[in-house]
Amino acid sequence: MKAELKKEEFLITVCNEIYDGDIKSKTRGELDTHITEQYETYVANGAEPEAALQEAIRQMGDPASIGKEIN
Repeated sequence: MKAELKKEEFLITVCNEIYDGDIKSKTRGELDTHITEQYETYVANGAEPEAALQEAIRQMGDPASIGKEIN
């Protein structure tokens, strides 16, 4: 559950940097999908679920920087 909270915090932080509502919504969906796909890959390769989600989030990079770049 802790990783799920971190995933939500990550997505919120990215979106807080994006001003356009349509872009914010689309970006959130794309990032959520990407994190989920990475998570599923790690779990399929034997990672523990919590560690898999943490790594998928970590590999995305700094959420504020991502949001600023998109904005």
